[in-house]
Amino acid sequence: MAEKESKKRRRDSEGKHSHSKKKSSSNSEVDSVTVSKVHVPSQKLAVASFGAIKVPTETEFQVYRNKASGNVLLHGEDETIEYEGETHGDEGQFVVALYDADNKSVELYPQTAFVDVSTAVKAKKYASVQDIKSRDVTRMEQRNKLGESFGTRKARRAIFDLKNNQIDATALADIQSDIVSSVTVSTANLPSQEQVQAKLEEGRPIPPHNAEAENVEDIYPLYGIVPAREWKAIRVDALFATEDATTRQELFPAGSSPYISKRLAQLTDPALHTERLQLLYYIGLLLSTYLQRRAASHKNDLAELLLHPADVIVRGIVDRFFVGVGTQAGRGKSARLTMDGARESRILCYLLALMLRYDGYMVEIPPTAVVLGLKPSRLSELLRQLGCSITNVGVRDAEDLGLDKADIPSYKIAKLRAPLKLPEMVRRARRG
Repeated sequence: MAEKESKKRRRDSEGKHSHSKKKSSSNSEVDSVTVSKVHVPSQKLAVASFGAIKVPTETEFQVYRNKASGNVLLHGEDETIEYEGETHGDEGQFVVALYDADNKSVELYPQTAFVDVSTAVKAKKYASVQDIKSRDVTRMEQRNKLGESFGTRKARRAIFDLKNNQIDATALADIQSDIVSSVTVSTANLPSQEQVQAKLEEGRPIPPHNAEAENVEDIYPLYGIVPAREWKAIRVDALFATEDATTRQELFPAGSSPYISKRLAQLTDPALHTERLQLLYYIGLLLSTYLQRRAASHKNDLAELLLHPADVIVRGIVDRFFVGVGTQAGRGKSARLTMDGARESRILCYLLALMLRYDGYMVEIPPTAVVLGLKPSRLSELLRQLGCSITNVGVRDAEDLGLDKADIPSYKIAKLRAPLKLPEMVRRARRG
């Protein structure tokens, strides 16, 4: 009996000793692990949890950081599934340890984001778009029904108009070919782009011009502004015979105008100045016609205002720059004359073309605007229509014109140069 108890004590003692050794051995393995390296925190590293889904090894993921919130974003996809995940603030920051069993060491990756990833099946995700559209249509119908039942009179009227203006595309399927044929027939006679542009060019208020001219003198030919039969009817012999400046101005159309009187005083020699005096005379005719356009209600009135030039000149001015109401487009005794906006622009452009020719293809904007009674901006626009460039006066031109230094910064001039460059014509829509 004593021997059995001795053996039992010996086995218990050995069991306890054996258990103590195992425990000691386990503790020694934990204590021997060392930290070999601590990595710098990286925004491109994240630990993701996919739950029970097994992700294919070839799937690529991208890690981003939202600059505004600081959250880490994870995105990836394969042929069938999309993966999306995001941290929120400081939540989900971990330290990842990579254990090396051979060296019994670990590498630490601090502040690693932990992302709980959600998945979506692509086929199901994009198939739901049609359902959403259908629900949108249903909501629209429901909203209209509510509007019809409880809306104001204005709202009900708007819903009614919307329904009436809707087109049933299915109802048009049977007559599609007829619609196409009808549109084809209707558009067959529409003008081409070139024809439209040519029509716009005809609407320019400027005189006949030569866009290919290499010399500025040939851009606007004289007989394109003043017909040859009218030019030959201009008689200036009596003006040369009159030596008194005041009498000459009284015999000259618009003779009291500063523009005319200044230049008329310089033309005294018939051998040198006959053609220039003829040109200035016709400028005076157009200037007087424009300034007194509302007083010339009949052809005879116009002839009297122009100091009775040759009848062929008066008839030419009436035909080009007036709208006749009555017998033979304004030529009869009972016909009335009027000048609409388009013809006002035309006579001004013809007048400015003659001024350019007379003054060496340069026009001073400020004094000319005063002579014509126009705003400088309106005068500049007409000169641009003629192809002129508008610039501030240069030092040399300022000296030639005798300008004060104080006037130079705001003083503008227009010059015509070859080759001619006209502004593009734009077709304006009619107002309803």
